Order: sequence, then structure tokens, then C-alpha cells
Amino acid sequence: MKRILMILIVAVFACCSLFADFITPYRTEGDYRTLSDNETRRMVGDEYDNGYCADDYYYNGVFLYNLRNKYKVLSCIIGPNDNTRIGNQVWFRFTVDNEKVAEYTLKGGDFPIEIEVDLNYGRQLKLEFGGNEAMITEMDFK
Repeated sequence: MKRILMILIVAVFACCSLFADFITPYRTEGDYRTLSDNETRRMVGDEYDNGYCADDYYYNGVFLYNLRNKYKVLSCIIGPNDNTRIGNQVWFRFTVDNEKVAEYTLKGGDFPIEIEVDLNYGRQLKLEFGGNEAMITEMDFK
């Protein structure tokens, strides 16, 4: 029974991995950091080593992605990192094919939120974010 359960868990994980992608932007602008094994940030004590972070109040990032009409949704985690001053705002805006599809504003001290952004098999995603220590991580294009 344990063996069958383990096989099912592995099969479900493999299946889900096939349908999720991480794509890189073809153009970027702004002042931001790309997180990696050597460059991590924390949100509510949890450490992340992937995604992007605006490191100062006046910093922001603008990313353009070629979606190639392949993706229905983007799932990710957004929020202020642990260096954000209490009450300072961070913001995130998602635009697909020149139409704003989602916008979020959070404050320092808020918990990060998991979101799904409807990409509707569009051609281009424009992701903008900024504010004091805004952070986006765990990005999966599905």
C-alpha cells in the first residue's frame, strides 16, 4: 500500500511539473535584484532564492515576456520582503496584450499572497512592480 501511494505521489508531481514553466523576460528595465542561491530574501521569515526584488523605496522593475500564446495562467507569490518598513507600500501590476488584468498593493508587515494571473493565452505579459522591498517569487507559467 505504501509503495502504491508513493508511486501515485511521484506520478502526480511529474505530471504537474510538465505543465508548469518558468520563462525569462526578453526585456527588463528598472532597478531590481534577481534572486538566486547566492542572493536570497525573506518574506515573513521564509527564505526564497528565486524571483525578483526591488531593494529600495524608489526602485522598481518592468519585465516583458513573450508568452507565444502558450500560457493560460501565471501563479506566483507576491509581497513585501522582511526589510520593508511597516506601513510602506509595495505594488504589482500585470498587463496582457496592453490590457491590465491584475493589480495589487500591500504594505510592510503584510503576509505575502499567492496569486493566479489570467494570461488568457496572450502574446505579451508586462509585469511591473515596485515600492519599498517589493518581491515576486515562485513564478510558474501554466
